[in-house]
Amino acid sequence: MFEPIYRSRPGADALAPASADQAEEIAPGLWCSPGLSNSYLLTTDEGRVIVNTGMGFEGPVHRANFDAVDSSPVRYIIVTQGHVDHECQFVAEHLARVSPRSILDIGSHRQFVLGLLAHYLVTTVDVRPRRSVVGHEIVLVGDARSLPLAGACADAVVSLCAVEHFGLGRYGDPFDPSGDLKAFGEMTRVLRPGGHLLFTTTITNAAPSIVFNAHRIYTLPMLREMSRGLELVEERFFNPELPGFCRPDEVTTVPHRWNVYMGCLRKPLAD
Repeated sequence: MFEPIYRSRPGADALAPASADQAEEIAPGLWCSPGLSNSYLLTTDEGRVIVNTGMGFEGPVHRANFDAVDSSPVRYIIVTQGHVDHECQFVAEHLARVSPRSILDIGSHRQFVLGLLAHYLVTTVDVRPRRSVVGHEIVLVGDARSLPLAGACADAVVSLCAVEHFGLGRYGDPFDPSGDLKAFGEMTRVLRPGGHLLFTTTITNAAPSIVFNAHRIYTLPMLREMSRGLELVEERFFNPELPGFCRPDEVTTVPHRWNVYMGCLRKPLAD
């Protein structure tokens, strides 16, 4: 019998997609359909309000559970679990504050990079060959562990949800258990003194782990050590079970699950 590859990864027992045969009423008029990403239904006289829709493959289960409760039209869908929105907000705020002349991006969300290109000159590095459709984007094909760039050449380096993947082979890069540390070192090398490194990655208050070949999950002390030698400007944390940003002690303690760390770091000026 075929078994998906993720079932063989550490922590697979914690990955349970929605399978409940009915929603649970957790408060008057408020229903929960549990799953890998819970979904909630608020019933009103004017129609249904859905809070979070769950992962894409869970949608049919959540919908069936909610239809059994109330089949009236859906008036609103509210999404509160968007870590991408929070990390992009964090990085955009800091870029607006420091106003870099140029940005080096390594592995960030493509949609975010396209937004940056409306305001900045951006050089992107990707291990996979790609041709830009935007005239003022410079695309470099290369390995984040050994960037094809001179030192101290970038005003700002941006890397969203990428460092945890480097060296695991998920995106066609060579297998290297230290790929994340080497890539972070390269980001620091190409950053000019006084420049800013903006990165986001996974974080947990449980034990660190590698969910091969998907990603690594770090602890805060690991991230502190990784960024040693850089000055911390600001850091934020995001837990999808809490509204907005959260405190470090509110990061998940569930083994093999992860929340999001956001860091703005500054390279010290040369003596």
